[in-house]
Amino acid sequence: MHSICFVLKEHYPILNPNASYLRYMELSKSLKKTGNKTIIIMQGSSINSKTYHDDEGNTFVTIPGLTKSWFSNIIFFILLTRTVKQIITKYHIDTLIVNSVFSSFACLIIHKFYPKIRILYDIIGIYELEIQRANSLERGIKGSSTQIIIQPLLRKILFYGINSIITVNQAHKEEIKKLTRLPIYILRDAYDIDFEKHIDLENETNNKSINILYIGSIYIHRLEIFFKVAQEILNKYDNLKIIIVGNGPDKQYFENMIKSNKEKYLFYGYIPHSQIAKIIANSDICFSDCWSRIGFPVKVFEYMAMGKAIICEDTSSVREILSPNKNALLYQTSEDLYKQFEKLINNQKIRNNIGSNAIIEAKKHTWDQRAIELIDIIN
Repeated sequence: MHSICFVLKEHYPILNPNASYLRYMELSKSLKKTGNKTIIIMQGSSINSKTYHDDEGNTFVTIPGLTKSWFSNIIFFILLTRTVKQIITKYHIDTLIVNSVFSSFACLIIHKFYPKIRILYDIIGIYELEIQRANSLERGIKGSSTQIIIQPLLRKILFYGINSIITVNQAHKEEIKKLTRLPIYILRDAYDIDFEKHIDLENETNNKSINILYIGSIYIHRLEIFFKVAQEILNKYDNLKIIIVGNGPDKQYFENMIKSNKEKYLFYGYIPHSQIAKIIANSDICFSDCWSRIGFPVKVFEYMAMGKAIICEDTSSVREILSPNKNALLYQTSEDLYKQFEKLINNQKIRNNIGSNAIIEAKKHTWDQRAIELIDIIN
């Protein structure tokens, strides 16, 4: 059994958890099922360090912080070492897992003075590559020059203070291999097996309609193609409903764009993750873009677990899990996306076949399985 400390740069509490935060909460829950202990360090919002306990049995220790800004990251960078040393002593930690380059100084110190503690750096995204991807697609994203310079610098420092790296897929691993010779292990995202309880839920939104679902942030650079194609298919088919779950700065832009078909859209806004399974159950076709060329959207694992017909943006990292025309349909252009939607709208048999194959693949990707894989990496 292990005593594992997750060090997250996010602020506690997180009111609208992102995929990164959910990754560690799900891992923590699954690790504890097999007798391992976990504790989570996060940035706080007061001048004092505090300890909290949630309903899931998680223990959170916060580092003093003031605002969600770069200044707060600097405070985190300075004060983390002291907090980690206290946690090591109090909870007998044997493994430290960090998700931010701002943990670099603390990792150097812990690595030097506590050599028996295994330190892993979990790389979910490579900042400068994400900016490069966005610019190559002309999606209008401009990264902070400070971040583009500081993040790679702190990452190099962090590499000297860790034992190994974990990351979400082979595509990430190939990019990270260009940066370091440290051991790199793949620990993919997954889905919570509780999702399976909702697989047979009847479509409650409108049994006569085909419901198309998108879950995620609402940005022009991510969804312009989707909404363009959605408008085209809504003008052709009367039996469709577009369901959007999530918020973002460009929600109003798209609400103006779809005025002619407004009654055929349902914008839910933010929905707690605990309620997402029911939303997916009420859908027939589930859509996902893939903003990162080396990423894989965690929501797709959840779509798969629910046996849904999936349309996803085509990248090499997506193809590590999804097989075209078997457990998903893939697209690259708006013309591709339109054709894939038409294929699923007009053929329920194809929808069912893709959903059935998606469930088979999903069985390999539960958080309980990931917890086993993580323990193997630590050992």
